[in-house]
Amino acid sequence: FKNRKGDNLLEVKFEVNHERMLVISITDNGLGRLAKPANSLHQSKGIQIIEERFRALNFERPQKMNFTITDLVYADHSAAGTAVNITIPQ
Repeated sequence: FKNRKGDNLLEVKFEVNHERMLVISITDNGLGRLAKPANSLHQSKGIQIIEERFRALNFERPQKMNFTITDLVYADHSAAGTAVNITIPQ
C-alpha cells in the first residue's frame, strides 16, 4: 500500500469448504506484483520458501495443502491488487 493512492483494503476470510478443508482467502487492492519495475534487480524468495514448506508438509499426506496467488486487474488492465488462497486439510 506504500505507493497507492486512495483507500487501502485488506480482506481476510476463513471458511471450511465442501471437502472439509480450511480455505483462507486474502485479498488486497494494492499495486500488486504487476507494478514491479521491469528494471528491478530485487528477486523475492518468499514464494519459493512457501512452496518448499508446503512440499515438506505435504510429504506422504493424502490431502495436500496448496496455495494460489492471483494478480487482480481492472478492465483497463491496470493493477487492482492481489488475491491469495490457501487450502489446508483438517
